[in-house]
Amino acid sequence: CRRRMPPRAVEDRWDSWVFQVGAGGSLSGNQREGDYSLRGSFSVSRVTEELKMSYSGFASYKRDETALSSRTLHAIYRTNGFDALVVKSLTARWSAGGFASGDYATTGNVKTEYAIAPAVEFDVFPYKEASSRAITFLYRLEYSNATYRDVTIYYKTAERLWRHALGIQLYMTRSWGSANISISG
Repeated sequence: CRRRMPPRAVEDRWDSWVFQVGAGGSLSGNQREGDYSLRGSFSVSRVTEELKMSYSGFASYKRDETALSSRTLHAIYRTNGFDALVVKSLTARWSAGGFASGDYATTGNVKTEYAIAPAVEFDVFPYKEASSRAITFLYRLEYSNATYRDVTIYYKTAERLWRHALGIQLYMTRSWGSANISISG
């Protein structure tokens, strides 16, 4: 018969900060064509009962090479960006604050895009449980500034837009690890 030990206070040397780093790549080819790619990402977050801060960034690089009978074609694709969210708790489940993002890509017509927004978040579970589980709904009203590579069908090379976004995120930590699922539109 196993006896359950009472819970005890644990000192958090990281003060609720969580750091994640990711990297990857691929390499493939044959006599006529080849490509390689590199990817990297990071995120830093801190969630307490009073404040939630989340910062993330990513970068990718891909190079394609295709040999034709007369010459070799090279294509290089780059993307990078960041997101930042800071919200202060209003109650045990509601918070308000701000969001900012920026993106750059060498593919597609959108060259750069930056956005800033006020944000409101609701968590199904109280924020004091955020280190083990969360189901959040984040709404934001964004003001974005986009620059385009080519003139759009509306004869624009840059645009300032208002848009709104809703994101839903499920986060869970268990003894076997953690899971994170999100969707936004």
